[in-house]
This record gives sequence, C-alpha cells and structure tokens, in this order.
Amino acid sequence: MKKVEKILVLLVKKNTKAYSNGQHKFVESLKQYLPKTTVIDFSFYDDLIYSIADGNASIFDTKNGTDISKYDAVYFRYWRGASEQASACAVYLKTKGVTFYDKEVGSNNFKSRLTEYFRLWSKQVSIPDTLFCTIDTMDRAFKLNPRFEFPFIAKDISTSKGINNLLISSKSELKKSYVSNSESKFILQNFIENDGDYRVLVYGRSVAGVINRDLDKNEGIFNNNYQGKNSTLIDPSEFSEDFRRLAIKAATVFNRQIAGVDLIVDKKTGQAFVLEVNAKPQSYLGHFAEKRMQALAEYISKGRSIKVKQTINNFVQIDMPEVGITGLKSKVDTGAGISSIHATSFAVDPKTKILTFKLLDEEHPQYNNKPFSVKRYSIRKIRSSNGQEEKRYTVELPIIYNNTKYRVKFSLTNRKTMHNPVLLGRRFLKENNFIVSVK
Repeated sequence: MKKVEKILVLLVKKNTKAYSNGQHKFVESLKQYLPKTTVIDFSFYDDLIYSIADGNASIFDTKNGTDISKYDAVYFRYWRGASEQASACAVYLKTKGVTFYDKEVGSNNFKSRLTEYFRLWSKQVSIPDTLFCTIDTMDRAFKLNPRFEFPFIAKDISTSKGINNLLISSKSELKKSYVSNSESKFILQNFIENDGDYRVLVYGRSVAGVINRDLDKNEGIFNNNYQGKNSTLIDPSEFSEDFRRLAIKAATVFNRQIAGVDLIVDKKTGQAFVLEVNAKPQSYLGHFAEKRMQALAEYISKGRSIKVKQTINNFVQIDMPEVGITGLKSKVDTGAGISSIHATSFAVDPKTKILTFKLLDEEHPQYNNKPFSVKRYSIRKIRSSNGQEEKRYTVELPIIYNNTKYRVKFSLTNRKTMHNPVLLGRRFLKENNFIVSVK
C-alpha cells in the first residue's frame, strides 16, 4: 500500500466555531495522531476551481496553491452542503487514482451538471471547455485557464433544457450575474459558434432518431437551443456515424437505456460536443411527438429497437448526386470490414486542413473531374485483399441505394485495376441491417 504523506481535508463552511484564525480545530486535533512527517492541509469547496479544457481536467485548490490530485489521500470531512462539488471531486480523484474517504461521496449520482461533465470527461467524451468557480476565485480562475475567453455561456448548475442560460460578454457582466443570481451556481463554457444543436434519441445502444433544432436568433444565442422554434427530423442513417457513436457513448456513461443526448457542432471545426444527457427526454410533446412516441413504444415493448432486415445483392449500383455520379457499380463484400471507393488527386490544405480528392480517374467512363472536399477525415491502416497494409484517408460520403440515402464510411484508395470502383463492407451492412442474398 502506498505510504500516505500528504492529506487534504475538505470542508463546507468557513463561518463555524471550529474555524478561526486560519486554523480548524478538527484538523489540528488530527495532526496530533499522525506521524510528524505527514503533511495535512484543509480547504473549502468554495476555494476550489474546477476546469475541463481540451480533454484535460483540473481541480485547483486556491487556498493551498495546488491541484487536489497531488495529495495522497483526500478526506471529505463534510460534503452534504456541497454535494455537487464533492461528487465532482470524487469522480476526478477516482479517475486520477487518488484515495478518498468516504466512498459514499463517489457512489452518489447527483443530478448536477458539474458532476455530469466530470463523469463525461472521465470517459473521454467530448464536451465544451468548462469552468466552475465562485465570484471570489474568479480572477484566479481566468489566470489559471487562459483558454477561456469571452463570450461565455453561463449555465445554472441545477437546471436543464436551456433554462437560466446566460450569454456573458465581459468579466464585469459575469460578476454582476453572480450577484443578481446569488441563489444560483453557474458553470461557464466557451461559446461555440453553431447553426443549432441536435437532440439525439438513444434507445438501448442505437440511435432511434435525430432532431436538428435550428438556432433562433430572435430568442438569443446559447449552446442549448431546447426552446428553438425551427426543428427538422433527420433519419439516423443520414446523421454522421461519429456523432451517433458520440451520443451512444455519452448515454452509456450514465447507464441510460433511454436518453436524449444534446450535441452541438462547432461551425468552424466541425467537431461535435455533448451538452447534456437527458434521462427523461421529452416524447409526447413538442416537435415530431408522434414519431418519437412510436419509436419509444417499440423499444419498450420489444426491449430493443425494431430493425427490419433488408436484402442486398452481391453486386449493386449506387448514386452519388453530390458529385453528379449515378449508377456506379459496387460490389458487396462481407470479407471487408470497411467500405472503400476508387479515388485520386488527394490534397490537404495546409491552413484549413480540408481534404480534397476526386472520385474515379480519367479512364473511367463516369469520371467528371469534380473535386470533393471534406473537413472531417482520418488516416488509418487498412489491410488489403493481398495482405498488405497501407495508410488510407477514411471519410463519410453520402450515397443513394434503392432510393434510400445513407452515409457510408469509405477508405479512399486506388481501385483502378478492380472491376468495381466501390466495395461495400461489413460495417455498412451491419449498421443498416442488410443481409446478402444467396441467389
């Protein structure tokens, strides 16, 4: 067992008889029974600055000038009066591998945005840069976290659905909001420029529906457009596969089989972030209530989402209207994990990082010399049919097959010597519930 040399005791209130002249009676008493080499500090929850930025988290103790994860053990002496902060601390310490007492703090699933954001962070789920502090530690918080810049979105820690979300443009405005809303505690998040958000309905481990809620500029600009007036229903197959996986992963963090996951997409980078994971998503009221209730009823009655099997032949033709290609010959191959498509003329802009390429080549009869550009792509190693590994760009491209639109993850490669420029692999078949015809 690791030797405990540094201990932090966390307390709730400063205005008690036990605390005076910078000392706390409980801590001073405990010192008498500890080895002289053991360092014991104490702090209050309101002295802590909580931050999550670019996938990294910190809980900085302004009283002792260090992160709480630097201690060998943390004792939550009192926490009932600060359950939101204590629970977030427990998630953070557990993730960092720091011993804490009592474990009861970490076992309570408080309905607090602060704790939920730390739980999402602990499972590597993308969330907006997040900061939580008091008005007294605000100046220190900004110095420690230079990534946070105005404008901010200030979100009431105990509300949801965009209620009491404030757009803050300056530090003086932020402090004024703290004073005028003294009963509220606010989480601060960098404003993400967007065209609206998405409510992703996750039932079980699949996406049952997606609602795009357009930004209502007359109502204000927030990172959560729950009350937006213009909504569009999107077929899950037309929604980004990466976004679907993100929503499912976020629901899984809280072990929620029925969840409404709110996503926002950065207009500049195309990256998606989780705003909220609703345990009881609105179903019988609002936009598309009938379809949402139908999907929910199907899941509850069957214990899973109903999926209708589709039959697909070994050789099919697909359309790609966005680049003006129709009737493109494609082979269905259950031996290939990911789909692939014949592409040439790859180029990545050094400033924007946008990938540009052309489908097919000049010798192909359907080649039209039209460039295709994407912001989101990855590079991965793919083993070809001859057993050789090569690095390929992988992108999501829209196709139409049998009058239905799908988004398919393709690896881009030179298939000039192949009879079919497109290969549809197992992932496409599994995600869209296809079975291959034996005829």
